[in-house]
Amino acid sequence: MIVGKGAVAGEIIVARVEHGEDLLECLQRLCTENSIRNGVILSGYGTLCHASFFGVQSTQYPPPDFYRWRKDDGYELLNFTGVIADYQVHAHMTLSTEQGALGGHMEKGCTVLTLAEVVIMRLDNIKLKRLIDPAVKQNLLQVVDSYEDVRGKTDRSLPPYD
Repeated sequence: MIVGKGAVAGEIIVARVEHGEDLLECLQRLCTENSIRNGVILSGYGTLCHASFFGVQSTQYPPPDFYRWRKDDGYELLNFTGVIADYQVHAHMTLSTEQGALGGHMEKGCTVLTLAEVVIMRLDNIKLKRLIDPAVKQNLLQVVDSYEDVRGKTDRSLPPYD
């Protein structure tokens, strides 16, 4: 299912998130400060000393429950990617340890150890928003004609928001 077409590649920023910073909060700030209302995370990687993410727990549709994973340890942040819609970052990440790889939907609480590097591209000529889909009771990506017409139709207590 195509959500929308016609987006135009806009400005690309390259940034480094430094030791002790919350990765998701920093990504949100980068988008706000650089007027990236809609965009895509092209590349992201680094190291974390605290990780926090969630994901689905079953194959039931719509998913009734999500697991939450929070742990303080050293992690290689192999990859994170996502979409920015109306300034809100929705990112997923893959981490690795000596025991293996794991990942899910990035939440606040992912603290950078040595660094995280990210490349973000702004999308122009499109208006993206995450709106409640009644069938799955989640905020799903949609194209809107106007942000004014959809105020209050996003529930920040539902996934993908924490």
